[in-house]
Amino acid sequence: MNIIVANKNSSILNSLDIDIIKSLNGEFAIAEIVQLFSNFFFEKIIIDITAIKDVEDQSQLSYLTANIEPNKIIIYDNIQDEQLIYMLQSSGIYNIAHTKDEIIELYNNPRANLLGIPNKQFSDSAYNLSSLSKEENSTKRIRSNFFDDEGIYIKKGNNSKLNPQKRIIGFKNTTSHAGATSLIYMLIKDLKDLDMLGIELQKHDFTFFNNNKLISASKDNLATIINRNSDKSFILIDLNNEDAEDICDEVIYLIEPSTIMLNKMVTFNNDILNELRDKKVVLNKSLLNDSDIRVFNREAELDVLYNIQPLNDKIDNSDILRDFMRIITN
Repeated sequence: MNIIVANKNSSILNSLDIDIIKSLNGEFAIAEIVQLFSNFFFEKIIIDITAIKDVEDQSQLSYLTANIEPNKIIIYDNIQDEQLIYMLQSSGIYNIAHTKDEIIELYNNPRANLLGIPNKQFSDSAYNLSSLSKEENSTKRIRSNFFDDEGIYIKKGNNSKLNPQKRIIGFKNTTSHAGATSLIYMLIKDLKDLDMLGIELQKHDFTFFNNNKLISASKDNLATIINRNSDKSFILIDLNNEDAEDICDEVIYLIEPSTIMLNKMVTFNNDILNELRDKKVVLNKSLLNDSDIRVFNREAELDVLYNIQPLNDKIDNSDILRDFMRIITN
């Protein structure tokens, strides 16, 4: 038996082909819903997003999941505001439907977590990165052979021991449009003192940035271009869909952790999470906070190396990007 809490979408929710023991219509505070149903026996409670007062109050959403088992909650969201979806997920609500068919799908196959994969027991090591403060993490990850104690890059030639060992860095979009091209552009633009070169394989998107340190190449002439630029401190390669990881000293796998991109990633390749084990995974264009990343690490069994929030390429992001370079070249 199930409960419906509806408002503007009552016609959709009340037409569901499921057994309904109780149905409410209107706008309700979370405390009211909890008071009515926290001790009520039911299978699922399906809540219209427009039926929740102060729905953007994170503490209210957390109060809901603290008092009603999250796996019993299905939210019908016709607003599809990405920030609101993140708030719901941060509160432990992963069964979020945008259509009537999705409600039925989640009713029959509820999600236990962000990626829709079964709950597992995880070791505390999954919290490795997120449990550290930015300062602690930067200190731990810093490469002393070419950054000094203050995190300032030491240019090549000052000391023969300072040449970076991980000089050729590949970037691969694991989710569609995860931002490898734009990220390399911003690294080149904002970290001019590092004297880097950006290469994209088999595409010509770099042309539109009008930067002579961004070039296009084919897989056939990639090695030649790298050899001709042996004076560069770092060479950053947008690998696109090319199988050229072997030429790189390090490969960074970018994930845009929005709901739709994660779902597509897992749908297109059911084994993708296993393939990313022990890889350097970076979240790009990410709105996740520290708590969200801990959940992501635990559920995906990955150790996220770095979390990059959406960046404005029209301003200087050098502080963030320099810290990012320190981490990935560790």
